[in-house]
Amino acid sequence: MLKLQRLLHGFRKMPSVDAGSAWQELGSLEPYFAVLTNPDFLLANVTAERLQEFFASGETEVRDLLRDAQSLLGFDLPLDRVLDFGCGVGRLTIPLARRARRVLAVDAADSMLARARMHCAAAGVDNVELLTLSDLPAVPPSSVHLVCAHLVLQHVAPSSGKRVLRHLLSLVAPGGLCSVDVTFYRSGSRSLGIGRWFRARSKLVHAAASILRGTPWLPYMQMNTYDLGTVLQAFSSQGFSRSIVTVSSDGPLLSARIASRRALE
Repeated sequence: MLKLQRLLHGFRKMPSVDAGSAWQELGSLEPYFAVLTNPDFLLANVTAERLQEFFASGETEVRDLLRDAQSLLGFDLPLDRVLDFGCGVGRLTIPLARRARRVLAVDAADSMLARARMHCAAAGVDNVELLTLSDLPAVPPSSVHLVCAHLVLQHVAPSSGKRVLRHLLSLVAPGGLCSVDVTFYRSGSRSLGIGRWFRARSKLVHAAASILRGTPWLPYMQMNTYDLGTVLQAFSSQGFSRSIVTVSSDGPLLSARIASRRALE
């Protein structure tokens, strides 16, 4: 009986594979690495200089997004109200807050929001409202000038992610912008795909795979692919008529960043 109890205790301590609890655990264990999966951003390796580099990447990303909106879509985006979906520790939230009157920062994990609150205070931005997923339905439709969902939807199963995307698009005001990332292709054999399927459903399989690969003992981060045509159709159906689609590669993954303007009524 004692041996069985020890086995059960050891199983409970294994990293989570459930998407919701995994993100909560990652926010406590490795909040920066979970956002940008670079070993430099593991807590054991994070220095003041690397943390500055982490947040500087968000500053560059926001600057480039707004520059592209102006130069390629041909308009200056009003930044009265901005929503950062999947805000994590505030990598994009803080540079958005420096440019906008008000930022709504939404995340599924309280552990991430707690870290974001700390970094917002350190950066001296006081125009950020941190929200949980349960707070999102209270945001009125067509009330946000910019919605960002970068490096988020690939961690959400497409069946749920499509609903999330439609809701986010409905929040954008006429003339506003929505910018989202989706992964749409992953190379690899069928056996690797089957392995990922089991890994996403079994703590034991995930733990064994982590040990064999020598990767950090962390909760499983889903990396889902979306049908790009379906995603673009969702934009079109909500009245988004002008878009910039930027494709990038990361190992076996191909991703697209879609920045699209909602038509003026």
